[in-house]
Amino acid sequence: MIKNYLIRRSLGIMALMLIVQGCQSVAGVTPTTSSAEITSTAPSTEVTATTSSAELVATTTAQNQLPLTLPSGLNPTGKLILSDYNSGVSEFNFSTMGLVSRFHPPNNAFVGPAVLSPDGKTFAMVYSPPRDIGDPQYGAADLYTLSADGSGEPHLLLNTTQSGDYYFSPWWSPDGQTLYYGRLYTPISGTPTKPTGYFLVRFVPPNGPPQDLTTNILAVRISADGTKLFYVSVDPQTTLSNIFVAGLDGTNPKSLLPDKEDWIIDSIGVSPDGDSIIFNRGTPETTQSAPSILDELMGIRIASAHNLPSDIWILKIGEAPKQLTHLKGYGFVADFSPDGQYIAFSCDSGVYIMRADGTEQTKISNEPNFSMLQWVP
Repeated sequence: MIKNYLIRRSLGIMALMLIVQGCQSVAGVTPTTSSAEITSTAPSTEVTATTSSAELVATTTAQNQLPLTLPSGLNPTGKLILSDYNSGVSEFNFSTMGLVSRFHPPNNAFVGPAVLSPDGKTFAMVYSPPRDIGDPQYGAADLYTLSADGSGEPHLLLNTTQSGDYYFSPWWSPDGQTLYYGRLYTPISGTPTKPTGYFLVRFVPPNGPPQDLTTNILAVRISADGTKLFYVSVDPQTTLSNIFVAGLDGTNPKSLLPDKEDWIIDSIGVSPDGDSIIFNRGTPETTQSAPSILDELMGIRIASAHNLPSDIWILKIGEAPKQLTHLKGYGFVADFSPDGQYIAFSCDSGVYIMRADGTEQTKISNEPNFSMLQWVP
């Protein structure tokens, strides 16, 4: 089922926090947790009006990060793009072993998952622009583009106020011409004006139009050669998930994981050759909490690996899946290095890299709970 952490992390839907609080008020329930407490588990950093993005990241890093180093046998190249609700979009450089801010949201603005285009020039990101707290659209997250150096203002691509959709999991095609993303449409009140649920969408910026490819998806990736579409699909009846591969238009889908096992997944990464998929697998708990008010209103009971103790697994197509980590952590997002030799992942205990076979697991940052991780050249 969807819970607050899935709302924040997997969907990148900032508006739903406000909806939850509003629904609780309507139902006569007094919220006991603020939206900031719901959406941020990282230690807070007090920021004055004169604090710059770089200073914020430096301060937070100084407070939370030990002087971590790589073992001599690990020689990763490229950089990691990391996005976070509060701190925005950052870059991790292996030569300095530190985070540098690329875009920090202003007051009353929030950043969801963000990904860099293949030419390295443009971010696509889920973003809620600054609004007054009393504004009915406060926290509503749209789909934007942004210059990769963080200069200029975010440019609106798709407006949730007009569409009624909530956007999540954006990913560029290898040629940089097309965006794939997920959308959720489920009105809290009123009569739906179109089919409800989760949809995988293909969109050619700047004007589209958006094209729905399939339903019940939680994450999407494209193979590096631009020929295959990979996505996580969840069964609304069983709340279990599987990984599918299909054509770029969503046709001829094929499930990749054994059907007889209980898979709970909402995050994937694809190797450069398209032959291996990494994913987080949640471990079902013996007890399950009652549905939240939001669950009841939306009529959705999706099991999320981000609400369960999870670990990173790898599936080499045609072989049995194999567990790579044994952390029992939360909020995993992961990606392969551009050369396919390494895997990087983020979870509630920090950011790590390891070899593609799971060996030499090494923590590179203590910053936890990024909503998206992308490894670029």
